[in-house]
Amino acid sequence: MSVSILSNEQISILANFASEQNLGSAQMIGELLHNQNVKTNNERYSENVQPSFLLTDDTDTPENVIDLAFYWQSNSWAYLEQSATYRKIRDIMCAAVFPKAGEQVFSDTVGKPVYYRYRGGNQLGYVSSTVNTYMVELLVFNRCERKWVTLNIMYKECTPAVGDIMDFKLSLQQVSGLKAKLKAERDAIVEAGKARMQKQAEEQQAFDDEFKKLIPTGSKSVIIAELLEDKCGHNDDYYGSETKRRVLLAFSKHTRNLFPEMRKAAARFEPTKYLSEADEKAEHRENYSMGRGTFLMKGSTYGGWRIKKVSIWNGTITKAELLNIDYSAKPVKPGKKKKPVQPKEYNLDTAKVSVDDEKGELTVSFFQQPNRELISQLQVGGLERQGDTNTVFKGESSERAIECAVAACTRNTSFLL
Repeated sequence: MSVSILSNEQISILANFASEQNLGSAQMIGELLHNQNVKTNNERYSENVQPSFLLTDDTDTPENVIDLAFYWQSNSWAYLEQSATYRKIRDIMCAAVFPKAGEQVFSDTVGKPVYYRYRGGNQLGYVSSTVNTYMVELLVFNRCERKWVTLNIMYKECTPAVGDIMDFKLSLQQVSGLKAKLKAERDAIVEAGKARMQKQAEEQQAFDDEFKKLIPTGSKSVIIAELLEDKCGHNDDYYGSETKRRVLLAFSKHTRNLFPEMRKAAARFEPTKYLSEADEKAEHRENYSMGRGTFLMKGSTYGGWRIKKVSIWNGTITKAELLNIDYSAKPVKPGKKKKPVQPKEYNLDTAKVSVDDEKGELTVSFFQQPNRELISQLQVGGLERQGDTNTVFKGESSERAIECAVAACTRNTSFLL
């Protein structure tokens, strides 16, 4: 088991918190914790280092103090339980659960430390109340999230905690104070959720009012563009996405899922214009159990722009961005991509002649190497040799060049032997 010497800042966080809770001088407690940590390091690695301790002004939250105290314990274990430092770090952790103020009252049950079974091991918790005959409520510190939570555990799953650095008893004041703090945090989350829902309702109402002004007569559905953010897991089998934007592209007088209609709508919005010209692979038909319906999307179906049709219910839809366009006008069919014109090729007696009208090029490829007289004749037509051999000639596709090439390739041509 490796051991690390904690920094002055880390030790100072524990010492300053102890001083705030009237557990002693910060300098004295800091030196106590530092010396125990260094002693463990020397014990583990058979060294004799004696770094000095310098108290700083660093502080942290009580939850982080508890987590840091656990870290200090894992690096300061040498003869710890027999030392005064052990009692001091326990006092620090106990005060970090909830600060003590005034006279403390203890109960035989409430505040009692117990172990409960979790994922095959023992976890520490404190009894906060009795739920019923079979169940008890525990206060548990979640080290991963560095916060306190409440759990309901069966009585038979709990055993007295002995030999744990946090097996101290909590007072009734600490238990009630911690429960009140957790309740206040939960209430704050609930209130924030209510405020968020109220804001969403107001935004939806404003959208509904605007939507009813835009909707053409007889419209039954709309075509929506959604920008999805990929949320798929990298190390697990979770697949999902999150909608970051919703844009209203067009209205429709029917509810049929027609890809030509979706392509026309996609051409109205610059970020989705590429979908109007996407190939057939972008047309997804997942009209089955657990499917995502009919939609137009290129590439990964978990990230990027997606075009789909949404029915209008009660005269509106879920809030979406409105474009500065005339929604009463029908979307224009996107122009088809001009297919590249393939060069025309002619296999004549002695060569293959290729005419590329798009590039305006003429290419003559002889089957054998012609003589100098024939090369000169091709050069008259503006054709020049290509490459290291005299078998390929290129030039501008003019009438003169075509005449020279055809004449040279259809008569008795002389070749070099």
